Amino acid sequence: MVELSPYLPNDVERLRDVWYTQFTGMYKANVEHWRVCMHSIDRAVPLYLLYIYSDHLNKSSFKEVVVQFPAGQDAIKQYFGLVQHLRKDMVDAYTSQKARMRQWPGSVFDTDVMYDMQRQTVCYFYDTGKLFPEMVWSEVSAENFRTVVQCFEDKYSAIDDPTNPSHKLKGSNVNESLFEESAAIAPAFKDNCAKANPAYMKHQMHATNQALIKERVNLALKNSHEFSRVFQCDGNKAMNPSHKCPIWSS
Repeated sequence: MVELSPYLPNDVERLRDVWYTQFTGMYKANVEHWRVCMHSIDRAVPLYLLYIYSDHLNKSSFKEVVVQFPAGQDAIKQYFGLVQHLRKDMVDAYTSQKARMRQWPGSVFDTDVMYDMQRQTVCYFYDTGKLFPEMVWSEVSAENFRTVVQCFEDKYSAIDDPTNPSHKLKGSNVNESLFEESAAIAPAFKDNCAKANPAYMKHQMHATNQALIKERVNLALKNSHEFSRVFQCDGNKAMNPSHKCPIWSS
């Protein structure tokens, strides 16, 4: 009866409370019927669901969604007239939905995951007693990871030790940090290296909370004393203004 309690009528709520406590390790009086049903799904399907999406979960994909714009100048002007308040609505909607996402941590329905290189697993934040709190990497992913890490280790180990010229640096001590830092460069570069047509720039100005793509990079560089010094920019020019907004002290 305890095992079947998630699917029984509301008059057996005591059984649902017992089942919920056994499964999650957390006591919750009068636990909602839908919540127990969701945990039941968590208990039944995660292994198969995670196996199906294992390739997707082991890859990082960076995408930007662009609204399909209407054709023609008049139609575009009319469109932006209708969506001039869209940015605030989008931000509000995202904020409210993000708060909802946090209400179901540790589930196959959770949106936040982390990876553990030492154990080679994809782990879900805040394990709440779910039957399968983590998914082991596939053999292909684990082997590819070992190959790349070994490559970084070999390259680092070929560098002379500046404190002892007769020796080489030891790559095995830093191979994971080399991997993490190198893996972050390409997505960061792609995120800030793009060409935007006028229609997309209008989309950025009216429908997002981000600065124009070009200025996301240039504004940061022109406010850097180091940038103007290294590239010997003339004073009071576009990329070396006399008044800067520095964040870090020199």
